Amino acid sequence: MKKVLVCMAVCLVLAAKAALAQEVEREWDNRWFISPLTKFQVQEFGMLEKNKHGYLSNANELPIMDKINASFAASAYKNIAGRLSFSVDIGLSYGHVTSKEKLIATTEAQTYNLLNATLYYHLLSHRYRLQPFVSVGINNLINDSSYTSVPIGVGLKFNAKKIMIMGQAAYGYSVSKNIANTLMYSVGMYLPINNKKKKKADKEKAAAAAAADSAKKAQEELLAKKTDTSKANGQSIVNNFYINVNVDSLLNARAGNNNGSNGNPNGNGVNGNTNGFPNNGNPNGLPGNGNPNDWAGRENGKADYGDSLAGGKTGQAFDLIDFQVDTVNGKPALKFITYFYYKDYSLTSRAFGTIDKVIAQVKRDPKKVVEIKGYTDNVGSTEYNNYLSMRRAQMAFDYMNSRGVPADRMIVSYYGKEYPVAENTPANAWLNRRVELVIHDKD
Repeated sequence: MKKVLVCMAVCLVLAAKAALAQEVEREWDNRWFISPLTKFQVQEFGMLEKNKHGYLSNANELPIMDKINASFAASAYKNIAGRLSFSVDIGLSYGHVTSKEKLIATTEAQTYNLLNATLYYHLLSHRYRLQPFVSVGINNLINDSSYTSVPIGVGLKFNAKKIMIMGQAAYGYSVSKNIANTLMYSVGMYLPINNKKKKKADKEKAAAAAAADSAKKAQEELLAKKTDTSKANGQSIVNNFYINVNVDSLLNARAGNNNGSNGNPNGNGVNGNTNGFPNNGNPNGLPGNGNPNDWAGRENGKADYGDSLAGGKTGQAFDLIDFQVDTVNGKPALKFITYFYYKDYSLTSRAFGTIDKVIAQVKRDPKKVVEIKGYTDNVGSTEYNNYLSMRRAQMAFDYMNSRGVPADRMIVSYYGKEYPVAENTPANAWLNRRVELVIHDKD
């Protein structure tokens, strides 16, 4: 018995190692699976009888067919919730059955009806094609009487889109007195039943995946275009938003460095400027009469926001297109955005560059924290997209943490396919596959 259990445990460990290498992005499968008389089971009585009775038993000398009971069955299988699933079998069995007081060599082969029900707990989630499991069930052979045992075992399930294969080994504890403890082995091949709703969802998903692949090139072009700042009527178009505010004036006002509104109760004036901007009310918020090349601290087309962000020079210049002006609880904040490929959570080279600038800003000011928010498009289930958005946010968190940003200065959250910023069309869905990094003061 000990050898059998050790053998089962070793097989389970090997299966788990193999399964760990087979992680795929898969949805939880709630279809019914049917085995049309392709589930086979063997009950072997000879080994346990020999261990129990010793020299009194000649089970080791018997032909294999004289000490087993073999069956085939039709089976139905379904995932219930999470890692739980169950199956129900009905079939025919032929062979030998023995009791605790009777030797297998003295029995005659008979035909039995088979009823079986099993509950499974999978040790790995549905994201893995290979899933080791433990199981418990009830097995009943019916002839002139009922021969009932409770099999407890381990096994392995392979689950693909169009087929599922399961195999297990179990120790059958006898419940009725007319049957002995037994070793049980089973293997089954199952086919899925696709209902109309599932077929429609699969078609929509396949169409979305094909559209996403065809739009990948367009996505790269759009990402490249996103880095260009165009001018229209004196306004800078950044990330499809019209930004016409002076970031320095906002953040200096937050730091108490603004000279006030000269008594204007609406707070619209800065040094008498009725537009809310310095430099003679220039709507572009730029010194030097709105000339973007006349900025103090601007060099080679880049701006240094060191004074306004942390009260000192940083040497970390970044383009206007890198960020958006945002607010958190009514206070100024900077929001950086990185984007991801379809069904991917790896950081791109552009993303590393953006996050490096976030790291520089957070390191400079111990009063700053960064919120890391993950999002996805709407392709796939809610559960899968929640997981994918979490992985995207976690990638940004891990990279920042590896670069010296303490974990207590980062707040990670993920929202799946909620809060899209664009329509989920093949041309625009990439805008929703994003991580937002919002820098603001600690609460």
